[in-house]
Amino acid sequence: MRLGSRNLPLAALQGFEATARHLHMGRAAQELGLTQSAISHQVRTLERALDQPLFDQNRRRLQLTPEGRRLAQAVRQGLQEISAAALQIGTEEFSGTLTVSAPPALAARWLAPRLPRFLALFPKLDLQVRHADGSAPVDVAVTFNELEHPGMQVEILAELQMFPVCAPGVLPADWSGDLTGLTLIHEDDGAIWARWRAAQGIVQTETRNVFVPTTRAALALARAGGGLAMDDRLMTEGDGALIRPFGEAVMHHGQYAMVTGPEDRQSPAARAFADWLRREMAGAAG
Repeated sequence: MRLGSRNLPLAALQGFEATARHLHMGRAAQELGLTQSAISHQVRTLERALDQPLFDQNRRRLQLTPEGRRLAQAVRQGLQEISAAALQIGTEEFSGTLTVSAPPALAARWLAPRLPRFLALFPKLDLQVRHADGSAPVDVAVTFNELEHPGMQVEILAELQMFPVCAPGVLPADWSGDLTGLTLIHEDDGAIWARWRAAQGIVQTETRNVFVPTTRAALALARAGGGLAMDDRLMTEGDGALIRPFGEAVMHHGQYAMVTGPEDRQSPAARAFADWLRREMAGAAG
């Protein structure tokens, strides 16, 4: 294939996409069964073909350039469509039922709005979405901070980065940037807010504390103007009702992981969903 007057190395696109998803050449190499030097060569070959840097390597961790982000999104979408088409060949369209589980807040706010894209690929497939409580077997599970599953495959999908959010107008006009006098909404016993304070070097001050049972309840109360809640990048995406009063300051809080059965025991539908899920998560987290 030619791109204008240049050859586009298609073989390098998968290596680039995996590197863009993990932001780590070693993990990309492990996923694809290649050496790290092979992945590095693929990325350099693609950059030469495009005459554009795709990663900014002047940092301790790989970061995509703006051009790299555009290409990664396009390649991710293309690979997803190719994967779906390939899985359908010879089996017509998947039928039967696929069962997946996810934490309630993630299922409601992140997964559900994206599911129509997956369902459109496999219109004859029934889907059950359950809460991740471990009470019944599922084909694919998304877990939070649960990485020990003997006999199963566990793949980290995204690092959870948390930060305070609130509705516009909640903060007083003369807000000084601390928490004094504000209402903090807790979805737990107060541990998350305590960790945030410690991570940001904010000393304990007089606040009002409201405790609710779930993340969804905390964010609903925040949207209604009830105070400041803790949110994360995945959940906040596209939520114009909430602002981040502390800007880009974040706290690393944990990991979302995907749990599947051994490769030889996965159904084609489970493999298709796992592939779709990792690409969707990579696009949102990146």
